[in-house]
Amino acid sequence: MSQQRRIGQETEYAVRRPGASNYHASSTKKPSNHSLFLLIRGFISDNCRCLPGYRDYYQSQFFAENGSAFAYEALPTAEKDGLIEGATAECSTPHELLCQQRAQEAWLKKALASHQVQADQAFQGCGLLKNCRDAEGHIYGSQENYEAEIGSPFWLLLYRAVICLAVPVTFLATIAIIAVALCILFSIGLIGLFSGGVSFIFSLLARMLPVKPLSHISQTLSGLNERAIANVTSIDEEQASKLANATLFPILFILLSPIAWLVSQITFRKVRRGITGFLITRSIISGAGSLISEGNFVLSEKGSALSSIKRNWATMASRSIFDSGNLLKGVHLAALDCFVMRRHNWLFLLNRKQRIQIGCSDANRCDVSEYLKIGTTQLVIEMAESGHLKKAPYPRSTIAAATAINQDPSLKAQVKTRGGRLATAITIQRWYQKQAQIFVALDPVSRAHFQPLIDRWKQVIDTLEWDPEQLIGQVDWITKKSLLEGSGAGQSFTIKKRIDLGYHELGSGYFEHFANANLVTRLVTDEEIEQALTQAPSTRSAQLRSRFIRSNHSATKPWIIAWDYATTGLFRNQSRRVFNRTS
Repeated sequence: MSQQRRIGQETEYAVRRPGASNYHASSTKKPSNHSLFLLIRGFISDNCRCLPGYRDYYQSQFFAENGSAFAYEALPTAEKDGLIEGATAECSTPHELLCQQRAQEAWLKKALASHQVQADQAFQGCGLLKNCRDAEGHIYGSQENYEAEIGSPFWLLLYRAVICLAVPVTFLATIAIIAVALCILFSIGLIGLFSGGVSFIFSLLARMLPVKPLSHISQTLSGLNERAIANVTSIDEEQASKLANATLFPILFILLSPIAWLVSQITFRKVRRGITGFLITRSIISGAGSLISEGNFVLSEKGSALSSIKRNWATMASRSIFDSGNLLKGVHLAALDCFVMRRHNWLFLLNRKQRIQIGCSDANRCDVSEYLKIGTTQLVIEMAESGHLKKAPYPRSTIAAATAINQDPSLKAQVKTRGGRLATAITIQRWYQKQAQIFVALDPVSRAHFQPLIDRWKQVIDTLEWDPEQLIGQVDWITKKSLLEGSGAGQSFTIKKRIDLGYHELGSGYFEHFANANLVTRLVTDEEIEQALTQAPSTRSAQLRSRFIRSNHSATKPWIIAWDYATTGLFRNQSRRVFNRTS
């Protein structure tokens, strides 16, 4: 059994903006969330060693000396309202990952309370919410990454063939898009030059021949040219993003969608078959809870938006259980690498092991929920790859089953599995827990490694069945539901929703009040978190990346960091260091 399967987590933090009174009333535009990210970046860089990330040239990103990364995530149509993303370094155990996740949150709390942020009038009193659904129903938040094999030799070969075809096609298509854009700009320039010349000629004729029609035509043409120039030069960053979204991004969507469909059909088939039933019922343990409408409380913030099992298209509109966006992004980056004659991303995409990305992941505040979410999923993937889950309960209608479970806090909802059997979420989770116990029983090393996890898993399932309220402070949705029923009793939906969102705020939210009152079960200590602020986890790749950042953060030549390598220079002058991808 591989106990060194690399695991990691990405978390997007929503920015709670201060009121308009906190920044200059004369300002007509609110400051961008990107400005807050730069302040946070400055604080962390002042307090530990950092290097810019590979994505920094098109999306602000940097790596800290513990091997983790922070980035600014924004849609092209809403660049100012982006999210702060934190990605943990790759870990080998759920406890290690939990420590890294809490260290990430600690950095953000320290940054928010720092002089750099508080001295900026625009961001005094701002906050970060570790959640996945805002008051308008927008979905974002957390994603889990687990190292897994693409599939059998046949599926691996097919996957590699698709990648080898997709990268050059994407590269050529990108060139074509750039060429079309340049042709359009050139045509606009020619039209502007022609219209300007015509206007100049009529202006000269009007001066030479003082005839009213000529003078009127000259004034009309001059006015049209001035308005056209004014309209073009007044286009701001937001309008340019909307224009790109309406023109270039549909082309990219059409280009990448066939690749997305092929990748989703080929990759991780064995694992997906074995763990789907586990994932759609996992929300009873890992769900963060969300008040969707008055009287409508669901177990999972992301579960309320699920629409597909796999991500079949190159768009985020389809919320899926399994998300192949990381592989699509890899294809796009590999295509861009072709412009500077780099092949690193392309080669890494061909590896036998890739990240399987779980999209139906809530952002947890409770240690127990997050620990079980990560640890049980890591173990179940291990079981699926080994062929231990051939008889796993698979829902007949997966999305309908996930929705029914998510909308039932009583945990009584039954879903039909293939074979015609009805089962509750507790029944399905108990089946996986028992199979996990059998799986590790004959391996003393694995039993010592996973037995505490399996025991806590069983304890939580038993308590959910008989007395869920005993899990306040351990399971997020139960803790939040108790908070809403207490503090929100008799309040309007608006007030209850504020309580819902306030539960997730770092440093000053309602969960912090639970923690300060010792009403939560902690699985990591303050000393472990403090150590994880600057120390990398035990995986070899994270250790090498961390060591490289410490050695080169003040180097004279600028190094750019990615998860698997670091580079400096271009073409023949390029140097690179590869961080071993094995554990």
